[in-house]
Amino acid sequence: MRNNMRNFILIFSCVFQSYSFVTFFSSFYNQWGHIPSYLIAIPTETSYPLMIMWYIVFSSVSLYFSGDLYDRIHGFGKYILVRNYNKKMFLLRFMGSIAIKIIFILIIQTSIYYLTMLFIDHDLHSIEWLLLFKSLLIYYITMLTLILLQIGLELYISPQIAFLIVNIYVVFSILLAGLIFDYRAYKYLLYFLIPNFMMGLRTDIINQQDFIIELNYAIPLLVLYISTIICLSLQKIMKKDFY
Repeated sequence: MRNNMRNFILIFSCVFQSYSFVTFFSSFYNQWGHIPSYLIAIPTETSYPLMIMWYIVFSSVSLYFSGDLYDRIHGFGKYILVRNYNKKMFLLRFMGSIAIKIIFILIIQTSIYYLTMLFIDHDLHSIEWLLLFKSLLIYYITMLTLILLQIGLELYISPQIAFLIVNIYVVFSILLAGLIFDYRAYKYLLYFLIPNFMMGLRTDIINQQDFIIELNYAIPLLVLYISTIICLSLQKIMKKDFY
């Protein structure tokens, strides 16, 4: 029942976001062709309506995965884990399944966007495939980093608190990055504000300003962040007592 509700919330948020972007914000996004608006996302000058529309889907994805790991290592699930799995292999397989699920979520989100565009505009026009690929790649890796962070936190604290911490961090990062772009100072801080990596207008994928997040730095940093999260999570689960 809970999974069905989460599936519904996720699909509904994707439909709502796509409809809102295509219907109400098309005049802003059309200048970049038909790259999905959630990949272009929020400009360097923070727009609160755009931020809310973008955040709706992220929060739904975050909710979708919230508590999954906690449920598997507490209650009856811990007995299955102790009997059938090496702890490290269990966690690596679990994180691998998350990576695969996020791919499917991204496919669904993108499909819903283009179907919405076809339904409303009756035309897709031209698609810049290289730009689309680069935007999807950084969006995916960043989403994976944030969800793995949330999952890793569940080894230390309750799922509800982990969910709140990650989502507060996401909103805070977007707002703080907007101030950094406004004042054009402390550029290095942008590379600690991970959610902004997902936004084409805040990276050099679309925005060619000199004061911007550079993809050549962002992707290696994301790989470093993911590796750190995995290592810390493996250390924690090995020390965790399931009895």
